[in-house]
Amino acid sequence: MGGSLAPVRVAGFTWNGWQPSAVYAAGGSVRPGQSSKYLYNALLGEDAGVTQTFDFFNGATYDEKLTIVRESLVEAISQLEQEFGTDRATWLTPAAVHRFSTRNFLGVPQANQSEQLELPTYMNRGTQNHQVIFDDSGNTEMCTVAPPGQSGFVAQDGTKGPHYDDQLILFRDWGCKAEYLNPQGVDENKESEIQLEVSRVQ
Repeated sequence: MGGSLAPVRVAGFTWNGWQPSAVYAAGGSVRPGQSSKYLYNALLGEDAGVTQTFDFFNGATYDEKLTIVRESLVEAISQLEQEFGTDRATWLTPAAVHRFSTRNFLGVPQANQSEQLELPTYMNRGTQNHQVIFDDSGNTEMCTVAPPGQSGFVAQDGTKGPHYDDQLILFRDWGCKAEYLNPQGVDENKESEIQLEVSRVQ
């Protein structure tokens, strides 16, 4: 990368399937972005990145499509004002809760239902987020967050492991923890070390 370029940031949202990781929203998410994608591809027609198998605009030209979209928007706003009033600050919808299921991505129970954790607002971000930064000096940095925590361990007496839910608030606040990508970084920041010795029978 050229020296004049800013560091490249690569962000990822992934589903990791760890307990209790699967995310379900009460009532589902509104997800307005999904409709925008459909509309955008329909506007592009044959130039869309996704092959269009149905002509939502019934043969209209591009300018005619834009007119249809504008008129539809005005009509939708008019209907909403009739139903909810002209103060758009009061146009509210119930918030979907972000729940971390006690079942894995195959639907197999991995914890007691009482261990289901949740956040007040559905975030539609998968169950692991990560950011990788490559700078023009060849350095690489990475940070991740995997809520609720790295471990779902609960002892027989009910004591939860130290990493049971220690990434829940980090995820809620859009933060992430540093990941160390070389031996020096790992050694300087490790929490503990276990060395395994294998005794071979002659």
